[in-house]
Amino acid sequence: MKTEDLILSTEDVNYMHKPTKSKLFNNLLESNSNYNELIQKIIYNKSGTAIEKIHECDPQTNAKIRTVHYDYFKNDKVRAIDEFEPETGKKIRTINFVLYKSINEYDMETGKRIRTINYDMKDDTKISSIQEYDLEYEKITKIFIFKKDGKTLSITKEIDPKTGKITKWTSYKENSKNITQSLIHHRNNSENLANGEFINFISEYEPREGKPIKTTYFHDEINLGINIKNPGNIDYRSYKKLENSDKERMAKLIDNLYRKEVKIKV
Repeated sequence: MKTEDLILSTEDVNYMHKPTKSKLFNNLLESNSNYNELIQKIIYNKSGTAIEKIHECDPQTNAKIRTVHYDYFKNDKVRAIDEFEPETGKKIRTINFVLYKSINEYDMETGKRIRTINYDMKDDTKISSIQEYDLEYEKITKIFIFKKDGKTLSITKEIDPKTGKITKWTSYKENSKNITQSLIHHRNNSENLANGEFINFISEYEPREGKPIKTTYFHDEINLGINIKNPGNIDYRSYKKLENSDKERMAKLIDNLYRKEVKIKV
């Protein structure tokens, strides 16, 4: 299964209340035509009055394909769904429905979380953000924030997983919808990104303390006889830190000015 296959379409995630068959699992099992119906193993709560979860298994191998978890208080409401790879039995993803819809995706080798897709609280067909995780530190390493349409990328934040500090902040233009999917799947957009076609600005930060290093602004060409492009590149490292003694002198000067003890000759 390819990494980009883990980004689900709206059709894929709108099947949750259907008992057994779904577009997602039909695709998952389409390589083997012998899969007809999944075997359901029902697990009840301790009191035996309500369904806690249902395991859906391959009728031939008995391998677990999916587990549907039901709400503790409303037995007809799905709380979460775990999906498993039929051959290895390892968890592929978990779809959560508590508060808002989100999808956790897992690395097939380590079982660690690699990505979380968060959907809009009011419209669960629209993506609000995507978080990617570092396998070594198991911390967030990148965040994609989407515009209100749930399709167009607005901001990306790159984070040092060791320190938790933001190292890079990229703001995108309205036309970034054209490259959103490519950016999420880490396809090569170096040429388009370098010339600022889709970017408003990029801010870079020192990873240990999160101090700003530089901000580069990208502007569209303006036809006024002069082509203006990428005019702003502020490198904060070129600025010297103000010494405490200078701060004290400036404070005294300002204080004396208010007391009218300093005479300025013109």
